[in-house]
Amino acid sequence: MSHLIKEVFIHYEEASKIRGLMPYLNDIDQDNALLQSMPVCGDVLREALREEKLNLIQSFKENDNEAALLIRGLPLDKTLPPTPYHEKLALQSMPLAVAVNLGLYDLIRINPVSYRGENNGRLFRHVIPSEKGMNEKSSHGSMYTLGMHVDNCHLPLLPEINSKSLSASPEYLSLLGIRCDLNVSTNVSILDDALKLLDSSTIEQLKKPEFTLKMPDSFMSAKQYELPILVQDENEVYYCRFDKEYTIPKTSRAQQAFDKFGEALLSKRALNRILLQSGDFLIFKNQRVTHARKRFVPRFDGTDRWLLRLFGLSSLSQMTPVDKEKPYCMVA
Repeated sequence: MSHLIKEVFIHYEEASKIRGLMPYLNDIDQDNALLQSMPVCGDVLREALREEKLNLIQSFKENDNEAALLIRGLPLDKTLPPTPYHEKLALQSMPLAVAVNLGLYDLIRINPVSYRGENNGRLFRHVIPSEKGMNEKSSHGSMYTLGMHVDNCHLPLLPEINSKSLSASPEYLSLLGIRCDLNVSTNVSILDDALKLLDSSTIEQLKKPEFTLKMPDSFMSAKQYELPILVQDENEVYYCRFDKEYTIPKTSRAQQAFDKFGEALLSKRALNRILLQSGDFLIFKNQRVTHARKRFVPRFDGTDRWLLRLFGLSSLSQMTPVDKEKPYCMVA
């Protein structure tokens, strides 16, 4: 049996209440100020949402059988600017969207984080077709398919974290739909469902450090790491750093295992195609799923696909901060 992605639908009255109660965020382009506003934003959602929906959202983090959660129908700012085609759009133009995003992280008890060298260390990233980055295989690209991957998978997975480690790979990744393109879905594959299609010898091969991982285009770094694709924790739960675009298997056996895994992730059993409409919020456990996006041709007319991305970790003990002034920004 495959793991279905649970959906929560926000009622019109709930969305209206959120819109009416959510405070306007001052200093919205200062990440430290945003983090200080999180509890207030979370309290608004606690007051506005019905108890059964709160329970569904708050239980996501602790439930190992749930790798992704989709919340539909959240309120957005009534007036939004055209889709930006550069990464420097001020968040001042979308205070409600930012506040709702922060409130959900507070509900689920997740710490928003960023990484040095990626997105200029800022928390929120606009997922847009950038004119400058059209040919990149990143969240700002469009002309090439962005294959199945785990974000920042060159970093330690949760079972690999120790006191001498770099900061962890993102434990959570969320996407808030700002503007929809009906032709471009977000494709998410559930790791546990894909692994059920692999034999034990293939899984064992994927657990060997016989794969060279390059840092993604968004980091603009040439560093490489030799790592396993699969790691298990003490409870035998699997975590993954599959990356179709940036992984080079070092042996023929590693290549065969990698190819089989890639096919399993694209199988009907594992794959979920999700169309994120305006006000839809998708959050998934980054190391327990893979995600992808097919190529598309942007129009650059202000109506192209636009998502708001945010990374998260359960505990700040999983990170090494760049400095005391930016405790949310991690060494990567």
